[in-house]
Amino acid sequence: MANSNDIGETTESIVQKSKSGKYRIFLTATAFLGWTMVVYEWNVFGLLLGPVSKILHLTSAQVGFLLAGIQFIMVPIVFNWIFYR
Repeated sequence: MANSNDIGETTESIVQKSKSGKYRIFLTATAFLGWTMVVYEWNVFGLLLGPVSKILHLTSAQVGFLLAGIQFIMVPIVFNWIFYR
């Protein structure tokens, strides 16, 4: 019996896809979009960090906890909900 993954594709079909030019373009575009989202997110946080911390009267430690909460708790929850529902 041929090896298969969770989706039901055989290992041979996955290898054939990985050799095609369209699949490589898809992977490159996906990686680029993911990197772009991460960089955009941190640039927005960097621009808004000063004004938001002054308006909310937050210390630098509180801002660090806020950013850590957004980055490591809220973002994974939202993206897991979007992609795995």
